[in-house]
Amino acid sequence: MIFPPVYELSYVGVADAGVPNGERLLFRPTELVNVAQFGILVGRRNPDGTAVPFYDHFFWFGELVVSPPSWIIVYTGPGQFQETKLPETGETAYVYHWGKSHTVFHVPDIVPVVFRIGGVVVGQRPIPPQATPALSRGRP
Repeated sequence: MIFPPVYELSYVGVADAGVPNGERLLFRPTELVNVAQFGILVGRRNPDGTAVPFYDHFFWFGELVVSPPSWIIVYTGPGQFQETKLPETGETAYVYHWGKSHTVFHVPDIVPVVFRIGGVVVGQRPIPPQATPALSRGRP
């Protein structure tokens, strides 16, 4: 499946790949945008430039409106969100932490996959017993 590109966030690259507590993804917004509509997956790059995401590797930015010129920095390790100014340029940097216990992008074919969220269904729990089909250990 091919999706349209994300133009609102410019992907700069991975800095310090494989360095514990230093590995980070760098982005720049290209327009005023709420980053809550984006997420990041980890995937394996295919020879044709596409990528296949891995299971259980998802990052969501949360509700935040950003505008250029600024930076969005996502450290793969643990930490707390911080909004700061870069001393060299005075530009705002929004610093996130993915919370991984290990580096992720030290293998060249492992890449971030940034995507725009396009729809959602929110379930509710619990399901009443009478509405639940009887299944035997995953078999119909």
